[in-house]
Formats: sequence, C-alpha cells, structure tokens
Amino acid sequence: VAKPPTALPRLVSLDVLADAAPRELAELVMREPQLAAKLLGRANSAFYALQSPIASVPHAISYLGINAVRSMALGFLLEAGQQIRGALGHEVQRVA
Repeated sequence: VAKPPTALPRLVSLDVLADAAPRELAELVMREPQLAAKLLGRANSAFYALQSPIASVPHAISYLGINAVRSMALGFLLEAGQQIRGALGHEVQRVA
C-alpha cells in the first residue's frame, strides 16, 4: 500500500500559503521527495530554456512561484489519494 503524503496537506493549507516563508515552503516540499523531484524537473524543463540548471528546491520555488508550487502539490496530493484508494479497493475485493 502506498504511503500517504504527510507534508502535502500542510503545504496546500491556506495559512501556510499566506504566511509561510520561502524556507518553510522548501522544507515542506523536501519532506516529499517525489514532489521535490517533480518541482526540480519542471523548473529545469525545456519549456523554460534556462542557461544553467536549477539545482535546489528553494531556487525552484522562487523561480516557479508559489502558485505553481501549490498547483503541483494539489495535483500530487490528488494523485496519491487515488493510488491509496486504488490499493485499498484491491485489498477489499480480495477479502470479500
């Protein structure tokens, strides 16, 4: 069974988005390695055509902006929920 994300609910909460310092956002993102990797991947994608790669999560957050980070976190949270629900559904079907 997939492990539910622990930092994402806090990351997408309104109080964090309104009041969090960039360092706090980076710490929350780095607690979710898959999200951090996706964030770095997006920042370094061909779409942005950067001359030098972005190597840190804080730099990626400042480059992409809080709205992009929030959008990615929400998508990641929904995706994780679907995976967990699917895994639990398969277990229930086997037991029944």
